[in-house]
Amino acid sequence: MSVTLHTNYGDIKIEIFCESVPKTAENFLALCASSYYDNSQFHRLIPNFMVQTGAPPSMPKGGVSIWGELFEDEIRPTLRHNARGIVSMANKGPATNGSQFFICFQKAQHLDGKNTVFGHVLGDESFDTLAKIEEIEVDKKHRPKQEIKINFQEDDPTNNCEISPSRCQATINIVSMAAIIRSLFRGPQASPSPVPVGDADFAEFAGAVPVEAKSFLPIDTASTSIPYTKWYNIHERHSPSEFVQEAIILSFLIVIIAIHLIGTGINRKKVKNLIAALGPSLHKEFGLLGFGINPSENSNKWNEEDVEDIIREKSPSEFASYATGRQNIAFIDINVTLLKRFSPLSLFVEAAMSVFFESIATPTEQLEAIIYPFDGKETLLVPKTSSATGESRKHLKSTFDGFVWAIVNKDNLKNLRDDRYDLSLTSTKDSSKLPSWVTIMSESPEITEMLLTPELISTVEQSHEMLNYLIITDQPIDQPVKLEDTVPKKRIYLGLKIPTPAEYNLILPIFEYFLRLTDSLVQIAHFRPEVSRKVKGTREDAIRKILKSQEEQKVEERNLEREKAKRLKRDLELKALDSKAQKKYLEKEKEKEMRKSQKKHIQKR
Repeated sequence: MSVTLHTNYGDIKIEIFCESVPKTAENFLALCASSYYDNSQFHRLIPNFMVQTGAPPSMPKGGVSIWGELFEDEIRPTLRHNARGIVSMANKGPATNGSQFFICFQKAQHLDGKNTVFGHVLGDESFDTLAKIEEIEVDKKHRPKQEIKINFQEDDPTNNCEISPSRCQATINIVSMAAIIRSLFRGPQASPSPVPVGDADFAEFAGAVPVEAKSFLPIDTASTSIPYTKWYNIHERHSPSEFVQEAIILSFLIVIIAIHLIGTGINRKKVKNLIAALGPSLHKEFGLLGFGINPSENSNKWNEEDVEDIIREKSPSEFASYATGRQNIAFIDINVTLLKRFSPLSLFVEAAMSVFFESIATPTEQLEAIIYPFDGKETLLVPKTSSATGESRKHLKSTFDGFVWAIVNKDNLKNLRDDRYDLSLTSTKDSSKLPSWVTIMSESPEITEMLLTPELISTVEQSHEMLNYLIITDQPIDQPVKLEDTVPKKRIYLGLKIPTPAEYNLILPIFEYFLRLTDSLVQIAHFRPEVSRKVKGTREDAIRKILKSQEEQKVEERNLEREKAKRLKRDLELKALDSKAQKKYLEKEKEKEMRKSQKKHIQKR
């Protein structure tokens, strides 16, 4: 649908977007049909920006809609102030549209989302007229120095548009009737004074006074609440700016998920490479790797493709493996702890807390392997398969004397001594045979002399500080509180830092020595009686402390029961007495307590 405005400088033909902005189009076309814009001045002109009109002669800076009140915006993302000749509604803010409109001389993208675009200029003749208007001089307040006005409008707006002709005709009749009634009942009067508009404001008015015709408008405004666009034109009802908050949240979630997946992937790859490096040594020493029930079909050959099958993921930062099927060793547990790369915030918090609190360990990456020796209990742990194998096991000697001995990296010395009860039984002493970054913790110098072999010294030197600790123990890690906690349970611990792929050769010698260490202990770890008595004495002291603590606890319990029996007997005696006797009983009891307290006070002096 198009409308032609005949001005004193030429014609301006405007195409109206009836389907996209139906309410604004209805208002404009109905006002045109009622000759509302006849003799309207172009009262504001800003070169390279726009020219504004739409106020009737009776309201030079005002104007009302066909409903007699302001109406809401119809902002459409597809309709923008992106070209010369765009026609848009003037307003004073959201939902303040009336009758005034403006025509752009060029792009005005800062008005997108603020003013309703409802048409654009058509034809070269119209643009020539627009150019003539733009050349007119203006004063400081952007008012044209020469009169520019709309003489009349041409083209019946009730044709070729989705707005019903009957509705436009009803609007024409209402506007005409309103003018007649004003002249009959009020006589000639000055036009209503709108709130003054500052020249700096790009708006038609601050708040228009609704004309008296408002009470005569029978138009059903409820129809304006229905959707004005087709159901599939979502882009006309919504814009991306409405979903900024959702976009931020979604982006944040995507970043979190990406960090989690990347961090988890890095940890899995790191463990896989580590086990692949240690796998040949484990495969050579043990008959079964991983958590399977039976050995694999290709158990005679090491296959790196089986690495994933022998690793169990406890969490994205904790992994475990297992091996069994070797003489002198029941089984071995391997635990790998890595940094929480999947959660940088948790990693940062733990690192920060470790700086301020000594009880919180600094996040580190470590491999800990634990060997559980048979210690002569093969017949109890290994199922019998035949009488021949059963007889052969009787002659096996996998026992060795119990003791506590360790080689510890000095960086971990304090934490290990504080956290482990077994190491608190030892004394610490450096050895000139070992590198300066390690120290020895032993219960006896003779044990150290026996275990500190050239092979061990060589493997420690080759590790280049990748070794955290090597511990041989038969005592619990935690302080025993019951007698059953003191039962010796032999374990061998190896703690290593997680190396880079280029440093795997540094930890392989100490790891292979660790796997064979049980064989050496079975052969040489049998001490002289003097050494054994000293080692046993330490354990007997711990047992005596536990027995003493238990006896003190029993005495305390007996005292509590005795006091409870006394109170019960007293209560029964009081119940059997009358009130006077009870009073005397309580007075005597009070006197006894006073005498006791006086005696205690005298004794303290």
